[in-house]
Amino acid sequence: MLKNIKILVVDDSAVYRKILSNILETFSIVENVDTASDGLEAIDKLNQKEYDLITLDVLMPKMNGIDTLREIQKLRPETPTIMISSYTTHSAIYTIKAMKIGAVDFITKPDDNKVKSTEKFLHRELQNKIIGALYRKIDNKYLYDYEETYTVTEDHVQVEDAVNNEIISIGASTAGISALQYIIKNINAKTTKPIVIVQHMPEYFEGPLLDELKQNSKLDIQIPENTSELKPSTIYIAPGDAHLKVSKTGTILTCTIDPLSNMVSGFKPSIDVLFYSVALAAGKNSTAIILSGTGTDGVKGLKAIQKAGGKTIAQSPDSSRVPGIIIESMREKAINHIVPLKDIPKIIDSNAS
Repeated sequence: MLKNIKILVVDDSAVYRKILSNILETFSIVENVDTASDGLEAIDKLNQKEYDLITLDVLMPKMNGIDTLREIQKLRPETPTIMISSYTTHSAIYTIKAMKIGAVDFITKPDDNKVKSTEKFLHRELQNKIIGALYRKIDNKYLYDYEETYTVTEDHVQVEDAVNNEIISIGASTAGISALQYIIKNINAKTTKPIVIVQHMPEYFEGPLLDELKQNSKLDIQIPENTSELKPSTIYIAPGDAHLKVSKTGTILTCTIDPLSNMVSGFKPSIDVLFYSVALAAGKNSTAIILSGTGTDGVKGLKAIQKAGGKTIAQSPDSSRVPGIIIESMREKAINHIVPLKDIPKIIDSNAS
């Protein structure tokens, strides 16, 4: 059970230091919250005291969040850090870089000046993501002993089979950005089947994330703007403000953007929405992969793909920075195979060539 958690809040804004501290102090698991107004002060405090968690502003004077994170990784590499990102493209670029360096997750500051709505949003985000970041402090049998405790569900119910069409679908929460970057960078250029992805992200992350992924991908990557036929050797990523759905016309698989529907499973885009649509469109000719993150979005969709006869794969909990969604999927017996992150590109290559 989590308790007596000590947190360091690093932010150059006195207003946000106060808001974040006040929220964190209401959580029963938190014993103490310290603050630092910049990276230099944060490193000084980390030299004097150990913390269970750090929240770190991305853009700060004296020492920005990226340089501070690099120092944290040297000084306290075992301490999880959650980035606090402003609602700007510039901040998004730095946040994506921070996730690659070693941050476990990020939270976006609301794009308004209303204190009440800001506090409500941050309370929900902090509560979910702190539990996710500290998952390894929980005595959980699924975290490392899954080979002994995990059982594979065998019952498959046919929903609808596509003819000669196969598709890979991937779901990741905000904590899964670095895992997604690794996978896309290491997928073989000979991979021929289409890959559809829902990555939880704010709308303003679209451009920076797409640019980052394209730099290292051997396949074509795009964020579709409307209905598109799924092409071989192409990766399709849901935009930050719309669901991504796959459908079938005859023997042709297409993807459609749905910006009008409400959030599903707490998210838009939703992993569940994508996986449900893949189950209906491709049935047993589909493979779904769930990556690092918090919450439960994706669990129901995995079970739909599983019942349709498709394959369901989870990144192994011990290779995940935040294994919450993976463990929830395992609890629900929605996973057929558990694979270390380093081997997932090989799995995709073998299933998509």
